[in-house]
This record gives sequence, C-alpha cells and structure tokens, in this order.
Amino acid sequence: MNQSELKHKTILSWLLLIVSLNMILAGVLIRVLAPQLQLNPYMIISIGLIFAGTTSINLIKFKLLRQEPAQMHEWSVYEKDERVQMIRWRAGNTAFITLMVVLFLSLILFSITSSPQTGVDALWYFLAFLVVFPMAVYCWQVLRLQKRM
Repeated sequence: MNQSELKHKTILSWLLLIVSLNMILAGVLIRVLAPQLQLNPYMIISIGLIFAGTTSINLIKFKLLRQEPAQMHEWSVYEKDERVQMIRWRAGNTAFITLMVVLFLSLILFSITSSPQTGVDALWYFLAFLVVFPMAVYCWQVLRLQKRM
C-alpha cells in the first residue's frame, strides 16, 4: 500500500465513520422523539455501531501506518504471510463453529420453551434461517474451494 492509497482509504474510512455516527444519532432521535413510528431504532443503531467499530479500527491502523511509513512495506508483507493467513482462517473457522453452536442451541431452546401458536412464528423461522443459511454457504464454499484448489 502506497501513500496515495493510504490517503484514499483514510478519507473513505472517515466518511464511513461520519455516516455510521449519523445512523446512531438517527436511531437515538427516532427512539426519543418519535417512538410512535413503526421503525425499529435498535436496528438502525446496531448497523451504525457495527460500521463505527470497523471504521474506527481501520482508522487506527491507517494512523499507525502514516506515522511509520517504513512499516507500510512490512505491513503489506505481513498481510500476505501464509502463516498469518492460516491463523486468520483457523480463527474464523473457530468463530464460525462457535456461532453455529450458539445459534443451534438458541433454536433448540426457543423451540422447547415456546408454546405452540396458531399461525406463523416469525422468530422461529428466523432462527432456523440463521442456522441453515450460513451452514449452506459454508458447505458450498468448501465444495467450491476443493474443486478450485
């Protein structure tokens, strides 16, 4: 990553941080000033928090790289290191498996504790989707990568 690319990514990160802070503010204002609206302010605040967290981490990394220009080449080599990539893959795989176990247990617990209702139980279908869809994507990726590699 060269200096102009770093500057471009820094500007983009600042813009995303401003957008995410505005989303958080909008969610809070909707909750306080207009609770009668049929909008879920927590969803807006959650998306803003996720973007704010990720862009803040990027801004910290870019600031450190800007302060130490000699480190920029080392950072790009470090990012491409096979050992580092393997550690990230394994950490991601462990996080995915943990998330799947938590979602599966949530679905089972919800199924056991909820009383049978007439009609569609949207929460149960949503939890089932959260279990099935990521697992389907994971299996599809494994098959695709096995064919490719």
